[in-house]
Amino acid sequence: MFDLEEKEEILKKWVFMIQ
Repeated sequence: MFDLEEKEEILKKWVFMIQ
């Protein structure tokens, strides 16, 4: 289970990697 904050951090990382 991921924490909301962790999820946001992962999402930001993914967005950064995709861009």
